[in-house]
Amino acid sequence: MGLRQKDVVLSTGMGRRYLIDLETGKSTARLGPVLMIVRHLAIIPGLANAIPEKASGTPPSILPFLED
Repeated sequence: MGLRQKDVVLSTGMGRRYLIDLETGKSTARLGPVLMIVRHLAIIPGLANAIPEKASGTPPSILPFLED
């Protein structure tokens, strides 16, 4: 996206250390701030990389319905 850490820190109010931890995949990152940053950057979270592929190379065709 061409943003610097400083840009994201200033526009979201998150600390630079938190952003560094998030970028490096720290497993204890709190979800609330992560979602706030994601929303600010207009990123749409998805499961595309979390669905295992079948032997044919295509993802499973049926996913369970999640109610609100």
